[in-house]
Amino acid sequence: MSKATGRASLLALVLGLAASCGPGCEEPTAAESGPMPHPDGAVDGGTADVAANDARTRDATAGDVGLSDGAAGDAAADGGAGGNDSGTSNNYPGDLSSKFAEQEVLLVDDLSELYGHFALDHYTILTGTLPACIDFDTGTATIRDKCGIVVSNPLVQSEFYKIEVEIGDANQQNLTALMNGIDVLWSHSTPTHGLSAGIDTTRTLTSYWHNHTQLSTAGLSQEQIDFSSAAQSRFVARRQGDILVEMYVTPIGTYVVIDGANYLTFPNLYTGSMVYNQQLNPINYLVLGKWNSGGDPVTFKNLRFIRLDPQIQSVHEVNAYFLKRTIESDYFQQAVADSATPYADNLWLAFIFRGYDYYFRTHHQAQVQALVDRYIAGLSSHIDNWLPRYGQTSTTGINHEFINGSQAQPYVVYALSAYLTPSQKWAIRQQFARVIDTTMSYIRTDGECHFETHNYLPNGTGQYDEEVTYQGVRYRWYWDSSHNHPVAEQPLDLTQIPRYVGTVDQPGPCYNKGAGQCRLSTRTYYAYTDGSGQTGESITAYNRAYNYYSDGAPWPDPAFGFFLYDVDRYQNGPCLGRSQNDCDFETRTYVTLANGDLVESITAYGKVYNFTYDAGTDTWDPWPTNGDDLTSVPQYTGAYGPCAGRAAGDCHLDTRDWRPDPDGDTITANGNIYRFSAGEVPRPGYNNLSFCEWFADGCVACRYRSGPCRFIFPESDGYIGDTFAEEIGWLLAYYTGYLVHFPEDHPRADRLKEYLTFLGFHHMSDGKSIRQVYGNAVQFSYLGPEYLDFKSRYMWDDGSIDNHNFHPSLNYALGVVGQAAVVRNALAKNQIFVSTITNNLERAYAANIIGRLDIRRFKHLAYVPRLDWSTWTFEVQQDSYSYADPGSISDFMGMTKPSLLEDWGSAFTSYHVIENYGDYDLALAYARNVYYGTYTGTGKLFCDHSGPCSVSTNSFWNFTFGNALYALLFSMQSDFDPRRP
Repeated sequence: MSKATGRASLLALVLGLAASCGPGCEEPTAAESGPMPHPDGAVDGGTADVAANDARTRDATAGDVGLSDGAAGDAAADGGAGGNDSGTSNNYPGDLSSKFAEQEVLLVDDLSELYGHFALDHYTILTGTLPACIDFDTGTATIRDKCGIVVSNPLVQSEFYKIEVEIGDANQQNLTALMNGIDVLWSHSTPTHGLSAGIDTTRTLTSYWHNHTQLSTAGLSQEQIDFSSAAQSRFVARRQGDILVEMYVTPIGTYVVIDGANYLTFPNLYTGSMVYNQQLNPINYLVLGKWNSGGDPVTFKNLRFIRLDPQIQSVHEVNAYFLKRTIESDYFQQAVADSATPYADNLWLAFIFRGYDYYFRTHHQAQVQALVDRYIAGLSSHIDNWLPRYGQTSTTGINHEFINGSQAQPYVVYALSAYLTPSQKWAIRQQFARVIDTTMSYIRTDGECHFETHNYLPNGTGQYDEEVTYQGVRYRWYWDSSHNHPVAEQPLDLTQIPRYVGTVDQPGPCYNKGAGQCRLSTRTYYAYTDGSGQTGESITAYNRAYNYYSDGAPWPDPAFGFFLYDVDRYQNGPCLGRSQNDCDFETRTYVTLANGDLVESITAYGKVYNFTYDAGTDTWDPWPTNGDDLTSVPQYTGAYGPCAGRAAGDCHLDTRDWRPDPDGDTITANGNIYRFSAGEVPRPGYNNLSFCEWFADGCVACRYRSGPCRFIFPESDGYIGDTFAEEIGWLLAYYTGYLVHFPEDHPRADRLKEYLTFLGFHHMSDGKSIRQVYGNAVQFSYLGPEYLDFKSRYMWDDGSIDNHNFHPSLNYALGVVGQAAVVRNALAKNQIFVSTITNNLERAYAANIIGRLDIRRFKHLAYVPRLDWSTWTFEVQQDSYSYADPGSISDFMGMTKPSLLEDWGSAFTSYHVIENYGDYDLALAYARNVYYGTYTGTGKLFCDHSGPCSVSTNSFWNFTFGNALYALLFSMQSDFDPRRP
């Protein structure tokens, strides 16, 4: 821009007379500014425009997945959105001829452009001839010693603008140089509010820093003030060369971006307020200064004041903006061109093209198909690798790595519908169907986790290994050298253990059983009565008993696999009154008492039977109390025992084992584990098999929760803090995406509707069953009636939602509410209505999002702590930072006050949740705030769980996928039809 243009623009901006179209933006012709689609997406008279755009756009060949000329070249020349042009396509649903335009003002080397300067003493502002310590020429200020220039802000009355300059410091180590925006010039008695960025070598030699002084502390406690003050100053890794520093002023706050990195200054903290206030403390002046003497000069280049476009009228305008910035980015174009781009990322790239085509009326069908081919090429092997591990790898609830990582893929494929070839659709359907069928097989309504057998085995080290059989699978753990942490072996299906299968001549309990179908009733280890000291294995299953020597060979006497009923002591004990094919045991264990007696102890049909071995007669003598009801055992009926509150005949144990150490008698029943030794009294919560991860004998991770209890939705009318709400949401997303894309796939589609009904209800459950809420209005054909009566609670009575010890957790509430809204809308747009999806949706939205999030100010409404459950002290955990050499933030662990990671990370990019819920006015306010806070499209919105906050990390996955996809596809206001090109 020439000096004259700069002066003219400066004058126009000072007078508030902004140009109608910024640099690089051509004025639309009369034809181009003709009939436009409405902001809600309804096209009004746009046929001629689309046809004209068709003529301008050249589609690439199928083998070329790069940007077509229509996106990157010709479109830019015609005022389109491609390339680096700041204009936008006139075919966008809404008039964007002035949207996203940057109108620049350059500071030229005319002394009249400056308000003043200072030399040695910044309290004394002078005008006139610049001193020897300042050179100002062609927009570059070179400053030596303790000098600086002061510029009046020509945009002080603007609502949304930025100021930027390039700082060069020659990598000095003895200087303080800064760019400072302030409301009043300094005096000894007047406070100055503002925003500073620069190099402060008195603090660190390796970092740039920025500091915010617009902090309102009214009504805050001292703790809140201290925390807010400490959070204002941020450091960014220093490097050689000129650094671009940007100061943004938006309707919701001011912030600094250094070298493309916006570190944690947004969103505003719930405590202090960093809000730009036009009346109280506007940025009236900009100071470029060097605040110490000596050393090399500091240069400030290309100072610009840039008015930005604040008039966002639709959520879709924000989506379109982020798509535009993304598709123009080097990162996107490199990923498209790189054949080694990870297989799933090709699907996201394809969607970005599809969304871009919708918003800007371009055509990239060939590129989409080529990218989908790359996706399909890796899809099959990915599923081949993961599907056998589903249900086997150590995960929380439903398989996290597999389902959570692929939950949105059916949605994305659905969005690409009209662009896909029949062969592509068929290939994807085949692979997705495999996942659907496998995951449905793991959804059970057991409610609690019930072990079939549970044993402790001496391992020769003085410790005991542990084995569980459940749902036909054996789980085994051994302890590490410190005997503190259990190490899990790979789970093994019982039919893969040869001795359990046996042979046609000596069939074992699993003979002729398929994978997952073999069930053992009891399993115990038997000390030989011949005095040899050896131990054998004894199993009961299917009314029979199977005994094995220590080497695994079957016992020949009595006959292998004999009926329990045929043993005299059993026939007169637990099998009394039963038949040969109708006698089985609930638990069975052998115990050597302190007096040396060997006792066989059995529970069956709610009663207990004990037999003592008589070596002299080689017989087993029954106890006189045999046949007593389990409720007659005091420790079982005591507080929190397995029979507590149960009537006679109504108490049953799943497993029972005895270890000759302090753990003693160990029982599982009712989904809990009970240990009776040294006066230990079971207590609630501590015992739960599915949720013992925080309390289980010092285990690093719960061996049951990550093992046999992995896929159970716990049945309870009491709140479960670490809920399965998000895991259920992943399945809701996967199932819905498949159903709306392949509704003709019967009977799979019909089964999916029932699973969506069941899972959708329990996604936001409050301790009730489907039948309690819907009566007989809901009926199942594929699922059993127990699914109608199943209960769970993933929501508090007030509607708030917890997870990972955050109470309440805004992050997870957004996920739960968002999934329910998206599923409801996606199904409704395909004329599928599942009433249970919206159960408690309104209550959850009001309590968690409206009740916890001040969207209009981008702040939390309340303190959100995360509790440390590991010590039973429930102390509030603290946020922590990690720094990488030479001083940049490499990681941020969010715990509380509030957690920018756990709760603000998702909240910041999740305005689509509110859009999809249907709160359109608030969604627009939220989307505007996201736009205001991330206008540059550089840096990262937040540090994720594992990724560093790096200036080189591109954030478009967060922007485009999180924001644009769901609102584009599933907002009820959007007219996007994925089946129509």
